[in-house]
Amino acid sequence: MIEEREQPGKTSAGTEPLAKAHARVLVELADRIGRELPFVPFISPKTLGVVTQQGKVVGLGLYEARLAELSPDVCRLEGLRVLALGRNELTVLPEDLGRLVALQELSISENRLTVLPERIGELRAMRRLYAWGNQLSGLPGSFGDLAGLEDLNLYWNQISALPDGFGNLKGLARLRLNRNHLTFLPELFGQLSSLAFCDLRQNRLSRLPAGIGGLHALRYLCLQENEITELPESLGALDRLEELYLYVNHLRALPESLGKLKNLRVLWAFRNAIRFLPTNLISLKALRDLMLWHNDLATIPESLAELDALQHLDLAENQIENLPTGFARLAALRWLNLAGNPLRALPDDLAGAPRLEKLGFDASMLLRLPPASQAVIDSLRAKGCQVTVADERSHGAKQ
Repeated sequence: MIEEREQPGKTSAGTEPLAKAHARVLVELADRIGRELPFVPFISPKTLGVVTQQGKVVGLGLYEARLAELSPDVCRLEGLRVLALGRNELTVLPEDLGRLVALQELSISENRLTVLPERIGELRAMRRLYAWGNQLSGLPGSFGDLAGLEDLNLYWNQISALPDGFGNLKGLARLRLNRNHLTFLPELFGQLSSLAFCDLRQNRLSRLPAGIGGLHALRYLCLQENEITELPESLGALDRLEELYLYVNHLRALPESLGKLKNLRVLWAFRNAIRFLPTNLISLKALRDLMLWHNDLATIPESLAELDALQHLDLAENQIENLPTGFARLAALRWLNLAGNPLRALPDDLAGAPRLEKLGFDASMLLRLPPASQAVIDSLRAKGCQVTVADERSHGAKQ
């Protein structure tokens, strides 16, 4: 859902007479929707009402008003800053929308739009555009002219490609393009120099452009449920990245440059086909969550024991026969899942993991572990560690 927030255009609504042209538009809208629009203090994406200032409409909310068509007269509301049209039945927007040059926020989510007007690029004051839950197959060529855009939500559309000028959105900080039909990103995608939050999950991406390393402000990158087979080494240039979600792709390896992500706290890469981990994993000193279940890992590097901040480690459903020593040095480790591996033994120093609270196995694994490993488990239980044994593995809240 779109976050509701106070918008520009707060006013002591309705205390000043409206300009005749603006008043006529409101009367016409009231006739269309069968009710008068109330004056309200601000417009959120879910507002039905009007905000006025100095005799003009500066905010217009028509949320869930059962509109099948937007009157072109709305485009004559010069000074309009916020326009909320969510959850209607709109199939097209008037080209004259480009006349609303003061517009800062446009919410058109949950309609039936298949295209956006070409003149949308004239809305140079636009800061926030919410268009999720439509049927958009693409974006107009003028879209890259929205240089002031900061927050863009295009979730749950049918967009298969981005226009060449998309990289011109230099002010864009938050981007949601999840649940679309993207198969590739333009090389200039890496020019989005202000982008901090990027959600591209549930598309059809098979690769990322090398230019993605130019996203130096990026902190959150969500790429799960795509068809990615390989990541570019330029990923290591994302030096502010804190959370990286790669699960349910076709990755066979992670790039060596991953070790350069000094601020990375969360790495979820489960349900891939990863065979080995980067040798410089030791450099990820901020890493807290490492989720690698259901891959093809046969070995775990000894450098894993140097990840001082690591709290949650999921290695279940791999091909691991032996674990490295050094678990006693993982001072922050609280949760370790080893179920579904052909483990021959547990390292003796696992019993010395100071904060381990939960250890996951499966029943068949416990039966084949040697007595020394059973002693390790008994020692952990004696310290209060919960040892979970299950035939069918369940992740619970960690998924």
